[in-house]
Amino acid sequence: MVTLKKQVLMMTVHCVKCNWTELEMV
Repeated sequence: MVTLKKQVLMMTVHCVKCNWTELEMV
C-alpha cells in the first residue's frame, strides 16, 4: 500500500511539473 501511494504521489508531482513547464513556455 505504501509503495502504491508513493507511485501516485510521484505521478502527481510529475504532472504538476509538466503543467508548469507548459505554462512557462506559453
